[in-house]
Amino acid sequence: MTSFLIKPSSLALAALCLLAGCSNLSIKPGPAPQDNEPLPTQWSSMPAHAAPMAVVKDAQLAALQERALASNRDQRLTAMRLRDALAQAQVDAQRLSVQASISASRSESRQLGGAGLADGLARSHGFSAMAGYELDLWGRLAMTDRLREQQLEAMQADQRAARALLLAQIASRHWQLGSLASQKPLQDQILAQAEEALAITRLRVKEGKLLPIEVDRAAATVQSARLRRSDLDHELTQQHQQLALLLDQMPVGVAEQAHAGPPLAAPAPLALGTPAEVLEQRVDVRRARLAVDAALVRLRLSEATRYPSLQLSGGISSGSADWRRWLDQPLASLAASLVVPLVDWPRLDLQRQLARSELDQAALALRDTVHKALVEIEGRLIETRRTEEQEAAVRQRLDEARQAEQIAALKLELGLINRLDWLQARNARLSSEQELQQLRLRQWQLHAELCASLGMELRAQ
Repeated sequence: MTSFLIKPSSLALAALCLLAGCSNLSIKPGPAPQDNEPLPTQWSSMPAHAAPMAVVKDAQLAALQERALASNRDQRLTAMRLRDALAQAQVDAQRLSVQASISASRSESRQLGGAGLADGLARSHGFSAMAGYELDLWGRLAMTDRLREQQLEAMQADQRAARALLLAQIASRHWQLGSLASQKPLQDQILAQAEEALAITRLRVKEGKLLPIEVDRAAATVQSARLRRSDLDHELTQQHQQLALLLDQMPVGVAEQAHAGPPLAAPAPLALGTPAEVLEQRVDVRRARLAVDAALVRLRLSEATRYPSLQLSGGISSGSADWRRWLDQPLASLAASLVVPLVDWPRLDLQRQLARSELDQAALALRDTVHKALVEIEGRLIETRRTEEQEAAVRQRLDEARQAEQIAALKLELGLINRLDWLQARNARLSSEQELQQLRLRQWQLHAELCASLGMELRAQ
């Protein structure tokens, strides 16, 4: 005959009564500090016409970006960390579910001085199964889940930001390599003309047509041109090494390849939403917002720990000298474990104060992040507008330099001026062309930086 023995505990009954009395209580931590200062409704340097997306027509750049996304070390490490975080989240979720265990045992014992093996040997077999579960009366377990979700959300946002930054860096390196390569022929011409002008100046000084100080000025111009030509070579090597790092290549001894410079046309301004919409897409602002949410959850958790917790467990066990009779006399049990923090209030008060201080600090950090983000974006928009104004001035100087060179060439043919004057006019035109190339590179680099700041991916096609 099978019998079940269930022993209700008086402590469990008392726990249920106590929890019923506490059920009318509510956890009401202080509200999170709010920043009532409204955000601006529009940008001060908003362009009149803007493009909705950041797309560049450059097949070579598109191939470099795809290669970087597949091989960049930081991208792979970020993906690994995110995968590990997801696995750890699953492990933590299992800790908050029902805990179950099953065990079986078998033992043999011999009495000393027994008459024989059969008489002195005693055997026993046992079996037990247990399961336990904590009731989430105050939402503590749910808040723990929320904290874990916020951490994963922050890591996913970091991964998207790292991807956008990598695409912008690849584009910037690619354009800078092409721009530096295109500046080398111009600099070679400038250097050759400076050396020719130095030789002419020395000759005219010997003839007494110029003062000796002019030789020093011409020599200084030659030295400056040579240093600039050497700097171009060094910058090319450094940029190739930086690009190799982004592509996970050996930076030393990397084969230098030709790269196209930035597009000839200026980048189209990006279509920005309102400051509130733009800040919502920024990873640093989102992470700061998540930090405030996490601090608020921890404050509520500190409140939840001040209330009783109840864990229910149940099990069944059986035992017999013969394993074939394990289930003849099973024993079932139910238990309730109540934990009431009666003597630990000072520590709980300190934990609540620390949680409140953490929430205040997170709110201040969010305010600081929002203000710095606004300043950063406004600064890039202002600098973009400044480069547009500079381009107009540089193009005007370039047109004037070309006209001056044509006039000087005509006068040289007519014998109205000497060759030194013509070289100076031609050098002014080459310098203006080089300045325009540098300005175009700066415009596209600002465009890439703005895309990264806004969390937008600058993709090439």
